[in-house]
Amino acid sequence: MSWILQAIATFLLALTQPPVNLSGLVGFIGLVVIFRITQKQRDMRQALLRGLFSGLLYFGLVLSWMDVVGKDAWFALALICAFWWMVAFAGMSWAHREGFNAFIASAFFVVAENLRDTIPWGGFGWAPLSLLIVDTPWQGLLRLTGSLLAMWILVASAWFLAEAWSQPRRLVSGLSVAIVSAVVLSVSGLGVISPQSTRSISIAAVQGGVDRTGLGVVGDPRTVLLRHARQTLADQQKLQNADVVVWPENAADVDPTLDQYSANVITQVSQITNKPILLGAVTRELNNRVGNVSLIWEGETWKRVYQKRRLVPFGEFMPLRDIISRITDRAALMPRDFAPGNESGSLTINQINVGVVICFEVADNRIGLPAHDQSVLVVHTNNATYQYLGQSEQQLEQARARSIESSRPVIVISTSGISASVDAEGAVTDSLSQDQVGTLIADVPQRLGSTPAMLIAPWSGWLILLPLVYALVRAFRRRFKVQA
Repeated sequence: MSWILQAIATFLLALTQPPVNLSGLVGFIGLVVIFRITQKQRDMRQALLRGLFSGLLYFGLVLSWMDVVGKDAWFALALICAFWWMVAFAGMSWAHREGFNAFIASAFFVVAENLRDTIPWGGFGWAPLSLLIVDTPWQGLLRLTGSLLAMWILVASAWFLAEAWSQPRRLVSGLSVAIVSAVVLSVSGLGVISPQSTRSISIAAVQGGVDRTGLGVVGDPRTVLLRHARQTLADQQKLQNADVVVWPENAADVDPTLDQYSANVITQVSQITNKPILLGAVTRELNNRVGNVSLIWEGETWKRVYQKRRLVPFGEFMPLRDIISRITDRAALMPRDFAPGNESGSLTINQINVGVVICFEVADNRIGLPAHDQSVLVVHTNNATYQYLGQSEQQLEQARARSIESSRPVIVISTSGISASVDAEGAVTDSLSQDQVGTLIADVPQRLGSTPAMLIAPWSGWLILLPLVYALVRAFRRRFKVQA
């Protein structure tokens, strides 16, 4: 019976993620139920199995869009993510049996989630539980602490309530604290960064569409480029007051810095519209590798703004290529690895700094936030491979969380949706769906300074280790004393 109850709770937890978007409160209750079942396990083996079970079900549902690549790839990715939940549940169960409090127990979960995004190759930090807080009275916590520490507080609260399940007084006091904190956070608007001046810029994001979706989405060379060029010229009247035009990731799939035809197309559009174009492009790099880059193109001149730093394993580079090639011929879909960049993306338009990241990087806690001197974050992306499967909605939810954390607008521009303008409070003010082409305009005021989350973010991964180290040292000393 407990397995069925755990499956139902995990199922509800997964449905809080887009595209279903059940209330985060439902997911939180599901988390409490899962933790209560875990706390009842008497040995480490049972805790490991419970973590693996919930992890496989949660990530199997949330990452179902990977089925377009293949059911084996879908299962493998869900298994890698579930492994870290298995580790987390085992650590939390150990802390519970050792008598440590909820904040120490939950640190095991958050550390495991942080490792999920870095080990073995990085790029697997998708669908964190911190997204449960978006669109709830608790979302101010994201701005105060950042995603990682907000997840710690969320998980600790669920673990505490699970422990207090059979203790009515403790349960009532815990719920009271949660409700009061929600009211305080929602009213106070902690860390809000107000516009610093009357200066602003207007960004025109163009979604030109693709000829087909799924694997092999790029299609014939330059077709995506031509679609975005045509759409920009078709919407030329809307661009009159724009300071910059933004095209998505892979808008130029043939290196425009080397391919004269592609360069001519971009140059002509820039000259006709009299606007600089910030576009995503695939470029040739050294050692037979390619780059996923952002270029600013104005007239006949161009400059590299950013090269993607966090590459997606099996999507932009192939770990264990020799072994994978023997197992499946899908490795041939990516004959060359991408080369990572090593600098942050930043661009100045009319004296206002713009931050740039590419695709999955918006979900990365080390890269996804804008810098303190950047007034807006632009996210180039290409979601056509997973169109209509939920991945685009999940990416937009992560972008909304980043806007809340940084109190900055975020502009997501995709080849085929969802492209969106998100304001500094995480609300979507304009969007283009996955079956639309067109241009959205976002007016961005200058914003300077850092929210508490932006200040804490570089250190949050290390901060969360402190309670873990404390617990391990204390347990070691306790056993040493017993043996002595």
